[in-house]
Amino acid sequence: MTPPASRDRRPPLVPPHVAWPAFIVLLLAMSISAAVVTVLAARSDGGARLVETAPADTSASDPTDAR
Repeated sequence: MTPPASRDRRPPLVPPHVAWPAFIVLLLAMSISAAVVTVLAARSDGGARLVETAPADTSASDPTDAR
């Protein structure tokens, strides 16, 4: 059973045959932009760096060292 048609119902601002494909394209654009931002953020810090100097006595400060 369908409800009777209302006379005061306004037509949609965007027709459904336009709105649904636009919604899908919007989701695709959001995911692509999130991936691009993630890649740019990952590459912006310069990557891993080698630590040139280490403490002279590292074994004394290591609490997991079982002797």
